[in-house]
Amino acid sequence: MQSSLEKLRKFFRLEHGNGYSNTAVIGGLANILDYWEGEARNEAIPEALIQSVQATLRGYADQSPKSAALNCSPLETSPE
Repeated sequence: MQSSLEKLRKFFRLEHGNGYSNTAVIGGLANILDYWEGEARNEAIPEALIQSVQATLRGYADQSPKSAALNCSPLETSPE
């Protein structure tokens, strides 16, 4: 598995454990976007997946824990 996807899954597992409170990363999950996007592109992650992650994380802080859980679930199990 590409390291960018593994890192993303680790963040989401931590968020799950924290009740989707946006505390897996200091300052919130959206703070990983710039770094993660560059790493994902270098690993040739499909553009559709990159766009999906961006859309999910940009609005993550404004979501309820229930909405965040629903929106993160497909990304936690995305194929490599």
